[in-house]
Amino acid sequence: MTYIPGDAVTQKVGSNKGIISISEQYDLVKQDEYPVLGDLVLIQTQEVSGVANVQFTDLKGGAIRNYNTLFLTFVNVEGVNDNVDLEMRVHIGGEEQSGASDYSRARRLREGGSGAHQDKDADLHQLKISGELGNATGECLNGYMYIFNHANGFETNFIYSFAQQMYNDVHQNGYAIGGYEHQTEIDGFRLYFGSGNLSGKFSLYGVQYS
Repeated sequence: MTYIPGDAVTQKVGSNKGIISISEQYDLVKQDEYPVLGDLVLIQTQEVSGVANVQFTDLKGGAIRNYNTLFLTFVNVEGVNDNVDLEMRVHIGGEEQSGASDYSRARRLREGGSGAHQDKDADLHQLKISGELGNATGECLNGYMYIFNHANGFETNFIYSFAQQMYNDVHQNGYAIGGYEHQTEIDGFRLYFGSGNLSGKFSLYGVQYS
């Protein structure tokens, strides 16, 4: 039997005294004014044309560091050059990390009419998010990416991505997971093609209560 002192703080079952009522919470949810587990909160959108790269910085600032998970979408991304890879590097202390063994990755690519391919590497100087994007009319890249543990020191930053694109009139889609081991917070990242400029829309979100 558990002993409860007479002066202990107690709570009546079913009581919500001091907090909002269920009906008030429901009204706030309907008005999109009540944060719900898993909600996406827009941090920044960049719509670019003919630039060398896209960077998201100051991920340690303000409320951004309070998200354990970030979510990035990239839509209608096009390149100038043919057969290019979308790649990524993280920033620590404002400096891009490009060491020869900083990153690791496993990836599976499926191509319309030609089966599947896969590769892995634990000794990389960048992460490949997608590969083999063509530059013919109508060939573009779309996808999303989850970024975990960016604001935690002494953690492995895990990245999960899905992307689909066209190359030489063939549909391709790829799943990838990557990692970057860090001992301090990651405060930014950069996306770029292996060669040539890029255009497209990139939106970064925080995952509520992640």
